[in-house]
Amino acid sequence: VHGGLRYQVNDVDNLGKIIGYQLSIYLLKPAGLGEVFNVTIQYETTDEAKAFSWMTPEQTAGKKYPYLFTQCQTIACRSVAPLQDTPAIKSTYSAHLQVPKPLTAYMSANITNYIVGKDYNFIDFEMPVPIPSYLLAIVVGNVIQKPTGPRTFVITEPEVMDAVSTELSDMETYLSELEKYLLPYTWGVYKIVILPPSFPLGGMENPLLTFASPTIIVGDKSQTLVAIHEMGHSWTGNTITCKNWAALWINEGLTVFLERKTSRTLKGDDYYRLSAYLAYQTLVETINNLGPTSNYTSLTPDVDHVSPDDSFTLVPYEKGFHFASFLESVVGEKLFRDFLRVFILDRAQTSVNAAEFQTAFLGFMQKNLREKSDILLKIDWDLWLRQPGLPKWTIDFKTHLIDDAQNLADAFIKAQGETPPNADQWNNFFSDQKALFITHLFNNANKLTLAIVQAVYNNYKVDLQGRDAEIFLPWIRSCITVGYDERNPEMETFLGSVGRQKYIVPVYGTLVQSNKRDYAIQIFNKNANFYHPIAAAAIRKVLNINTFSQ
Repeated sequence: VHGGLRYQVNDVDNLGKIIGYQLSIYLLKPAGLGEVFNVTIQYETTDEAKAFSWMTPEQTAGKKYPYLFTQCQTIACRSVAPLQDTPAIKSTYSAHLQVPKPLTAYMSANITNYIVGKDYNFIDFEMPVPIPSYLLAIVVGNVIQKPTGPRTFVITEPEVMDAVSTELSDMETYLSELEKYLLPYTWGVYKIVILPPSFPLGGMENPLLTFASPTIIVGDKSQTLVAIHEMGHSWTGNTITCKNWAALWINEGLTVFLERKTSRTLKGDDYYRLSAYLAYQTLVETINNLGPTSNYTSLTPDVDHVSPDDSFTLVPYEKGFHFASFLESVVGEKLFRDFLRVFILDRAQTSVNAAEFQTAFLGFMQKNLREKSDILLKIDWDLWLRQPGLPKWTIDFKTHLIDDAQNLADAFIKAQGETPPNADQWNNFFSDQKALFITHLFNNANKLTLAIVQAVYNNYKVDLQGRDAEIFLPWIRSCITVGYDERNPEMETFLGSVGRQKYIVPVYGTLVQSNKRDYAIQIFNKNANFYHPIAAAAIRKVLNINTFSQ
């Protein structure tokens, strides 16, 4: 279409400030079904664009150059470009970036041309595979790339590359194990960027450019499950995609299932049960906080007329995982894997909702189970997909790793501030057991005293030096709960240096629950500019404030 077109920006149902505004473009003549035409939209972004995080040099590892990254999921891509910003629609894209030297840029696309100019680098990108808008991603900074295998690469600042590449040296193995379970990897190369600490998520599965939090780099590879999870999205999330945010479990629940299938192969059955149990403890807390009848505890919540960010909880991940595991338990491991393979191949590069998943599953199983198809009656689809609350079925968590960690915690509670005789067991625990030990203490807050928590610290010196936020989070929440104020400086350092929602929002919540809301607001005001807008909004909700100044 040539020439100027009439357009209108609409505030639909007065939701503009929540979900954005509708751009309506009026063509010069009606377009027939299947007719192809081009529309060029000239636009510019603003400094309020939610998807962009502009970082000062002080916020980076190198402290020399500014840094930029985007986070478009769920509906922030509409602040980057005027796209039909829904996971139901997929499209290809190309881009041209002009970046001041010595910085460079990457996108969730292939680099097709790179010109080094006098003052700028000029970089062209192309994504030939249709993707939903929320997977558009940009990173600009003083970053370098290093291979960790024939197809896998890490990207990060030079100052931390050695630690990052060492921690993620097994990425090719992870990718190969996922392929063995599912299908060949079809995206070419796999690159993961370790971002500065204000990144609000554990990871983001942008194709060809996964983003990950620096909290996964702890020195012992214990948090690299995030990398496996994001790789798994290459099949469930990026190849097949939830059609709407009410079906997020198709992306996340299936991917947690793949993540744990892979970790079970690599680390064994006991580790699989322990990691699933740890996550289930957090799911229980999440659902208790939301309320067991909350809309957001359903696998298919109603997200109309609200920001879909509100439904981004642990529910689609962990309840979705147990649903996938339940389906596997009904039909058997081999048949469920065969279904996933066929489903992904049949629906590749499309978006699906819960009803379409259900129809495909039943159709495949009725064909392949034949005379045994009556076992499908065991599946209550309404209960799993639409009813709120905890899953009515879980995997078998039984393992000595869980028993050992919880028994040690119980021994400290029983000792009432003394050192129990089995205290040395801690030295044989790996990180997830240590996290469970402290989580069990926190979950028994009604029995916890200052003397008990001090005894734990005196024996194990739990602090930030360990770098493992999975351990530090339940620890500092336990300290807050019993009034162990000597640990407050470490808590403030943690809240001012970590931007990952999973770790910081619960700390603010515990402060509020411990009647320390004013103190929490002081800490938040000091760090508000450090946090990503997604994380800041979640914290404000916990603190019940609307502005930075309150």
